[in-house]
Formats: sequence, C-alpha cells, structure tokens
Amino acid sequence: MSTRTRLHPVARRALVVATCGSLLGCSLTPGGPEYTELGMRAEDGSNVVLGSACTPLPVLPGGTVVRDVTLAPGLSAHVLAVRDSVAVTLHGVEDRAAAQRTFSQAMLYDGLAETLSVTTESGGHYTVWFSAPCDATEAP
Repeated sequence: MSTRTRLHPVARRALVVATCGSLLGCSLTPGGPEYTELGMRAEDGSNVVLGSACTPLPVLPGGTVVRDVTLAPGLSAHVLAVRDSVAVTLHGVEDRAAAQRTFSQAMLYDGLAETLSVTTESGGHYTVWFSAPCDATEAP
C-alpha cells in the first residue's frame, strides 16, 4: 500500500514556478510582439476622407488577418497581415506596380506616415495614406 502526499495548490504552483525559472529558463510573462495596426485612408483632391480602415497585426504565432476595404469609388485594398508584416494590394489603380506595399512590424512600431498618389482605372485621383498608429477617428 502506497501513500501519496498531495501538495496544496499554492505549493504546487510555487514548485512549478521555481522549476520553470531555474531549470528550464522559461518566462511566466507574456512574450511576443506588442499590439499594433496599420491605418489606411483615401482622400480626394479637397482632402476629404472618402474611406479608411485600421487593420491589426495578429500577436499570436500563425495568426493572419485578411480583409478587403473600399477606400474610394473605384479604389479598394486587399490587406494581409501576419505577425511580423502587413501587405497591401490596391485594386482599381492604373499603375499596378505602385499598388503593392509591404510594411514590417518594426516600421509600424516606429511610427509610419506614407502617402501614395493614385489614379483609378475610371480616372479618379486620390491620395492614399498609410499610417501607424492608426487613428480610427479619421474614418468618414
């Protein structure tokens, strides 16, 4: 007949913490990247915001955020965000090479303000702003 001694839950947790910290070198604090997001907005020639969106970068490994955003008449964006970057493809623009943008997580953490002048296939002229941090109050 064997007897087992059951540890009190607090003692069991203390043992796990001590073992984890001393033998395994693991941390009990959450790691990984801080929360950040990419802001996009489109303005017409009078600086009127026609459409905007904030897209978060996922913080969990393997996470993705995929969305399609209408920014202005005839202008939309396909956004693919992963943990360390976000890729934007603008649709409906004449210059397809300029319609591709990729921003690293580090760029967003450091702060971002970039503009791109585009002409849509239907002749519309817009300025697309990419920014971090995102300011949701700019939405129309």
